[in-house]
Amino acid sequence: MNLSLNMQLVAGLILSIGSLFFIVLLLISLTSKKKVFTVQNRLYWYLLIVVIFLLITEIIASLYLTVDNHSKSLYLTILKIHWSTGLIWPTLLYYYSICFLQGVEEKSLLELIRTNNRFKFAFIFMIVATNIFVLLPMEYNSIDNFTYIPGTSAYFILGYCTIMVILIMAFTFIRCRNVETRKKLSVFIMIFEVVIILGLQFIYQDIAFIGLGATLQMYFLYFNIENPDIQIVTDLETTKNSIERSSNTKLDFLYNMSNEINGPINEIIRYSKLNLNYTEFDEEKIRNNIRYMIKSGNNLIDVINNILDLSIMESEEDILNRRDYSIYTLLKELSEFTKEKIADKPLSFVINVDENTPSVVNGDYSKIYQALANILSNAVKYTTVGKVTLNVNCEYKNDISIIRFKVTDTGEGIKEEDYNKIFEKTTITDENENDSKSSSIGLVITKKHIEMMGGTISFESNYGVGTTFFVSIPQKVINPSPIQNVNELNSRTNNSIEYKDYSNFNVLVVDDDYLNLEITKKLLEKYKINVETVETGNECIYNIKTDKHYDLILMDDMMSEMTGIDVIHALNKLKEIEEYKIPPVVALTATVMTGVEELYLNEGFNDYLAKPINSSSLNKLLNKYFNKN
Repeated sequence: MNLSLNMQLVAGLILSIGSLFFIVLLLISLTSKKKVFTVQNRLYWYLLIVVIFLLITEIIASLYLTVDNHSKSLYLTILKIHWSTGLIWPTLLYYYSICFLQGVEEKSLLELIRTNNRFKFAFIFMIVATNIFVLLPMEYNSIDNFTYIPGTSAYFILGYCTIMVILIMAFTFIRCRNVETRKKLSVFIMIFEVVIILGLQFIYQDIAFIGLGATLQMYFLYFNIENPDIQIVTDLETTKNSIERSSNTKLDFLYNMSNEINGPINEIIRYSKLNLNYTEFDEEKIRNNIRYMIKSGNNLIDVINNILDLSIMESEEDILNRRDYSIYTLLKELSEFTKEKIADKPLSFVINVDENTPSVVNGDYSKIYQALANILSNAVKYTTVGKVTLNVNCEYKNDISIIRFKVTDTGEGIKEEDYNKIFEKTTITDENENDSKSSSIGLVITKKHIEMMGGTISFESNYGVGTTFFVSIPQKVINPSPIQNVNELNSRTNNSIEYKDYSNFNVLVVDDDYLNLEITKKLLEKYKINVETVETGNECIYNIKTDKHYDLILMDDMMSEMTGIDVIHALNKLKEIEEYKIPPVVALTATVMTGVEELYLNEGFNDYLAKPINSSSLNKLLNKYFNKN
């Protein structure tokens, strides 16, 4: 062992050994804390391992130089291995910077190299640089003339490190303009430290700055980015910001919805006051006012139902309920719904069906119906005069059909500045009006339901001319034969209800609200039905046990003592155990959210009727059960 050591070599050894000691401490601290690995975390570990290898080979090379009669070729080989870390470490630092700035969450570095062009370019660049580095010479150091930049190979590595630093800076400036300032500042400090170390090593070639600089860099990254405690604070801050944004969004939404709800309520109050203030009875004026009150009430119900549907979707409890259904039935119900909405407006409604549209498909009927009903409802609402058209055609792809619906109206149209609000939980307001023109909540639900089914929705509009909505939904074909009786869809609907004589039938109405009982009774008496009313589920069960004969039971669900579901379960058990004759039971409920009908049918009800009871819906229900022949 040569004891007459160069003082620079001794100082370098002390720096390298000290750096290694602190890197080991960092490694122990890092392994003692639980960590969930992403590719960014893994890259930090790779950087740490490379620094440890760099310091160990630096120490070995320095110590081997002090050995008497050492092999020059072996010493140069150790130097080559040592300096090769200068290719790997800056490349990993480049990868790390991209992952940190862009929040890459993948766990596989190899996958990123295969799929990400920047990662792939850096990897290829490193391989090319490695081949050049192997060919370049490494100069031999003696103790008397010792330097930490031994020849062309070392200068090449310093140049490679400089290029990687420039690439990191370029990526940060050009591609990360919208990245939060804290992240960019961290990268700038990291780059600044690397530049300082490279500059010092180039100026003072007899001092080991690179190992020390790499160690300081690892500590900076740990305490500024990788420390799990820092990550927890960052995550908490992110969560806090997310909660605040969500809270502000909900406040805006509630404000808009309060406007939507207040509108119909104020109209109902206004027309009620008008009726009360008439000094002389004017039947025509009072009837018109009542019509407006009914219209406002229906609008209010639509808003509330949409809010409830939206809450179900956002709670992630909304699911698809696929079944076979008839396209003709869907269009027929949409036709009746739309014509009822049109009422006395000078509007025509036309349905055009392409001959290649299948008659029976499989899908979520209720969601498709609600989506199209929302679009048609808006079309009628904002079209004063002219036409609303529903066009239907189909494109086949194997056994899947893409059903395309196009709803066109000649209404007010949508202003261009409101395009981006159409599918948001917001309210579109006309500058010339004091109140909001429309809540797009119905279209929010429509869009989400269509996307749940794998479909798409878009629109075109000319303000003052009209709007067209395009809906495409994939459905499995069950019966490809064309739809029959298409012309019947466009036939004039007679809105008057035929009250048939059902005096031979007995109906039991179960509701804990006296006013609801009286209203339902009045509606049924138009058919001369024998109506009996009870206010509790227990009374209903008692009457069945006494063998009272009923042809139909209309039962409210939300009763205080026993809910309708509780009662239907009890009745079904009576039917199974005691063999009581249970008539069809229809659920009455003000809850008309998507999926409610399926819920009641699954619980054992035979049918479902929304409250307030629609005369047309009640007529269909009674004809269904009392006019079977």
